[in-house]
Amino acid sequence: MWYNMTGQYQNPPADIPEQGDIPEKYILFTPSALDLPPDAVPGNSPAPPGSAGSSGSFLSGKSGKSEKSGKSPKPESPRRSLRIDEIDPENRPRERLKRCGPGALSNAELAAVILRTGTRQENILQICQRLFSEYTLPGLSRAGMTKLRAMHGIGEVKAAQICAVFELARRLEMYSDEPKRKITSPSDVFDIVHAGLRGEKKEHFIVLFLNTKNQVLKEEVISIGSLNASIVHPREIFRQAVIEAAASVILVHNHPSGDPKPSDEDIEMTERVCRAGDVVGIDVLDHIIIGDHDFVSMKQEGYMRHPLCGQREQCGQCEQCGQCDSVNSSDSVDSADCVNSADSENSASSVNSVTVWTVWTVGTVWTVRAVWTVWTVRTVWTVWQCEQ
Repeated sequence: MWYNMTGQYQNPPADIPEQGDIPEKYILFTPSALDLPPDAVPGNSPAPPGSAGSSGSFLSGKSGKSEKSGKSPKPESPRRSLRIDEIDPENRPRERLKRCGPGALSNAELAAVILRTGTRQENILQICQRLFSEYTLPGLSRAGMTKLRAMHGIGEVKAAQICAVFELARRLEMYSDEPKRKITSPSDVFDIVHAGLRGEKKEHFIVLFLNTKNQVLKEEVISIGSLNASIVHPREIFRQAVIEAAASVILVHNHPSGDPKPSDEDIEMTERVCRAGDVVGIDVLDHIIIGDHDFVSMKQEGYMRHPLCGQREQCGQCEQCGQCDSVNSSDSVDSADCVNSADSENSASSVNSVTVWTVWTVGTVWTVRAVWTVWTVRTVWTVWQCEQ
């Protein structure tokens, strides 16, 4: 049977050859190719399976599968998913947010409000549900753009939106209304740095630079190490401390393993930095080690040496006088009770020499900068005159 594009019956043209290919101008469609039932046209009856007019053929007299090529017809495209604007308004994420507030929405719904658009195969709510089936919320916050872009439906723009949202959340945790945060205890240090170090897979060594009132002038990452070690040199710490005119510093680093107990390398490195701080006249107040949910203050635990008598504060004894009490988490050793008058004079002279050395160093730096500035100005002036 031959039919035209409207499904009406038509006799075969007389000039069609009995064998060979059908001319292109006579290519017609069967009722099955037009999604018409076989009996839609009067006088027509369903064609038996495998006959010339059977379902699945786009050419009259041809079967749905070519015997020569053996190729099947192209499969149908997948059915389009339901768009967000086709969902019941009461169940749309944005309308639920307006009506019930953000706390009533699931993680996938909140992400759908941010990302907004989906694909032909999935709406944005389905994409976000699949996203949170593969990632937990902390895992998604650590996923980079490369991993996110590998997911179907998450392109470069949506991956950038997800990374930006989590970065804003991290900055909000570290935000403080005070223009300069004051450090009064190790827990204050933990509150400042914990949000930025949580979930990190490598050791980060951070230094807080403080003024004379223990207010934070600057927080800076000095080095990023490996899974279980961070390489840091005292010169990197105190060079920045001199630039910031810091009176003291607090050392901070994380343990990706989650256990904040200090290692032998941590203790050795802390003593080395403390000795360098004594030379340049910048106190090292504490060294905080951050774990998953807790921290260790090396000063409170007695791993740091007393600045005057040189003994670790957990030993409870002083080499010079033997009258020092052990230092707990809230008290510090009074140097007047620990060191006699002769040692006090020696300490004062040592402090004076350190102060002179510091002043000389700062003066040298500024002199070099002044010479460099004068030389640069003269060079520019000479070049300008030559061009004139």
